[in-house]
Amino acid sequence: MSVVKRRLVNAALKAMLVEATSRPFGILRAPETSDGKQESFPYGVIIPRPKGALTGPPYSNSPWADASLEYHIKSIGERDDQCEALADKIRDAIIGRDSTGEYNYDLVIGENHVVMERRPSVISPGDSSPQGKIFEVDDGFVIVVTTS
Repeated sequence: MSVVKRRLVNAALKAMLVEATSRPFGILRAPETSDGKQESFPYGVIIPRPKGALTGPPYSNSPWADASLEYHIKSIGERDDQCEALADKIRDAIIGRDSTGEYNYDLVIGENHVVMERRPSVISPGDSSPQGKIFEVDDGFVIVVTTS
């Protein structure tokens, strides 16, 4: 048994969102191109929130799993429709399910980490706000992870 490694969950979440949306994402900051310039709009920023719980034995019921990790994800664009379209893709990637109840996108973490639950955060800001000539849409999510 090992402790949930948030850096692994962060990296897996970023990889899944890049795949699902075909847009760049940064963790705690705007994504950059290989030459250090800011990526073009729209893009996403993943903000791991310090509020999270590390509790319980592995493979227990999801409310008591090893870690309930909270994320704030910003969709950022030059136009409000860009932001809303990206936010819709993010929601679909994280919590969307198909007709059989399976998630639309797998969140594969590795190193014996298993995702037990993905849900919207009850404290999700969920608003669309213009910041000068840039628009943002904010959403919050909780990912419950355990280890084997």
